[in-house]
Amino acid sequence: MKQAFGFSTFGLFRGRIPLSAAFFSVILCLLLLSAATISFLALREFEHEVTPELDRKAQTVGDSVRAHVARAVSLGIPFSSLVGVEDYLDGVLAIQPEIQYIAITAPDGRIIYGRGGALDEARGDLTAHRAELRESLAAPDAVGRSRIVGRFFNTTLAIVLEERIIGFVHLGVDRAYLRNRMREIYYDVLVVTLVSLLVTFEILLILITVNVTVPIKLVHDLLDIVRRGDFSRVVDIRGRDEVAQFVTALNGSIAAIARRYSDIKREAAVLGSAAGRGAQAVLANLERRFRFATEEGPRPLSEISLVTVRTPLFIFIFAEEMSRSFFPLFVRDLYVPVPGVSEALVLSLPLSLFMLVVAIFTPVAGALADRLGSRHLLLLGLIPAVAGHLATALAVTVYDLLAWRSLSAIGYAAMFIGAQGFIARHTTAENRAGGMAVFVGAVIAAGICGTSIGGILAERIGYRPTFFLSAGLVVVSALFIAVYLPREAHAGATRRRTGWRDYLLVLGNGRMLVLLLFASIPTKLMLTGYLFFLVPLYLHELGNAQSMIGRLMMAYGLALIFLSPPVARLADRLRLHGVFVAAGGILGGLGAMIVHRWPTTDAVLIGIITLGLAHALNNAAQLAMVPEVARTECAAIGQTTVFGIYRLIERAGAVLGPIVAAAIVSRHGYPGAMAHMGLMTVGCGVVFAAYFALVRPAAASERA
Repeated sequence: MKQAFGFSTFGLFRGRIPLSAAFFSVILCLLLLSAATISFLALREFEHEVTPELDRKAQTVGDSVRAHVARAVSLGIPFSSLVGVEDYLDGVLAIQPEIQYIAITAPDGRIIYGRGGALDEARGDLTAHRAELRESLAAPDAVGRSRIVGRFFNTTLAIVLEERIIGFVHLGVDRAYLRNRMREIYYDVLVVTLVSLLVTFEILLILITVNVTVPIKLVHDLLDIVRRGDFSRVVDIRGRDEVAQFVTALNGSIAAIARRYSDIKREAAVLGSAAGRGAQAVLANLERRFRFATEEGPRPLSEISLVTVRTPLFIFIFAEEMSRSFFPLFVRDLYVPVPGVSEALVLSLPLSLFMLVVAIFTPVAGALADRLGSRHLLLLGLIPAVAGHLATALAVTVYDLLAWRSLSAIGYAAMFIGAQGFIARHTTAENRAGGMAVFVGAVIAAGICGTSIGGILAERIGYRPTFFLSAGLVVVSALFIAVYLPREAHAGATRRRTGWRDYLLVLGNGRMLVLLLFASIPTKLMLTGYLFFLVPLYLHELGNAQSMIGRLMMAYGLALIFLSPPVARLADRLRLHGVFVAAGGILGGLGAMIVHRWPTTDAVLIGIITLGLAHALNNAAQLAMVPEVARTECAAIGQTTVFGIYRLIERAGAVLGPIVAAAIVSRHGYPGAMAHMGLMTVGCGVVFAAYFALVRPAAASERA
């Protein structure tokens, strides 16, 4: 059989290349080629269009300025005695950041009115480009179009009154602005290309796995069963594509063999005694050598792939993360002053409430998953998620936004618990870690894609349309669940209920309490308070565009996804989980403190990357420490219950993070708040390290 198919155990080319790897290698090469081609063409088109577009914009602004001047002069006011012109030019420059100066000159080249730092420089005699700019203003030779003057695109327009030129308007666009815009477009195209590849990969993963690789593997397994003489199984695959047609034909052949066996059995039963004994002997010989389907029919041969839950989970988290880089800014747009409450505190409430509802509804979602099954929970949970995104897009005040984000939080908790439950139900102790890696990989990849593409969309189309798109993506996730997630054969199982005595038992463990208070909670505090709340607001205050904020925040996910696996393996190999937890806390805090000394975008980026590295160090290590520090409790109430309590208390940091950050911002500003949160995290890391360095050896000595 292996030779007939050219692969063994789901592989191609005599077992050298797995079938899935062969498919995806070809597909990814085609995707990369097409994405690179489209990106190149888009960039080239933008380069051709951006300069004429800037020229048209400068001419539009110049037309408005010269129209105002011409009208004032037409009313009898002398050209050189206009009042308030420079204040008017200040207003124009304020809303046109790409224009660096506006000058109004007399026909002989004298500057009558002007605004802009570059124009002030040009009035001196310091450098060549300033002299060139002065000469251009004094003797315009390119009226009606732009030309390069030093580091500017200078546009000159004549002010005409009664067919007589009374002066000129000069507008300068800094060439560095064009370079910056081009660089931003390069980054945006790169991000869009990366995101499109990841999204396409996720969708192709489920389509190819469900429709190609799993059916072919099942066919291979069925033929292996048939080779051993078992004709009691058929492949449980439905569809109309070529693979499904082949499976249908194969099932039909097996069914025909089973029917022929049944016919022989019936014929033997009606024969005479001598012939009947001979027929029975033949049947007995067949039954010893082969196995046939019973009267109930052949048993289905099927396989449930975890990809069926990975793809809808990826799309859902992608939709949720699209607002990550701008959500505090969106809340600020809805903010109305509340007497006695600081603005920062009001801005933190929707994010904190979202985390609180997730924490509260998680146990409820777990109970529903046991009763209804993961598939039903996922489909039901997506209803409040869609409603929450749609209503958020239509929110009028911060107060109704709180209600809508609570709806989204219910859907978020249902998706998380439903996906985790599905993976746990369809894996064993041997492959459960790999199954959860599928879950974690989908969440991190979706966070990277959603944060970056959400920032780009928010800058291009606005905050509210982005929420509408998020709702649409949740609907797409629901469609994938409805079509591809298999119905579970068993639901209604119950899990052990967690009571208050269990919480007291776990919290009575001093080492577990130190792990929670000085490691786990500060980790979540920094995630929501620093990264989700402070970073978007402060980057916006520093003048960064929304797309840039999304790209910068994406660095956290990139650091996490690239560093987490090797760091986790190293921690397991060295058996120093406590050291990794302490190092992560201290490192993350130090990174956040940098911005207090250098309040720049680059310093914030360093803090984001450092936080990603810190969480790569301590996230997996914290989980590994739970069974170690709570051995007695795990033996008494079960490891699953201990982890559930740990996760629930850990989320207190996620709830408090934005509120704590807001309280500090009100007194110390954004750099001060980042520094204070970093200092607090460093302190927690030091306390954690000291406790486990001093108390653990003492406890070990007492046990000895």
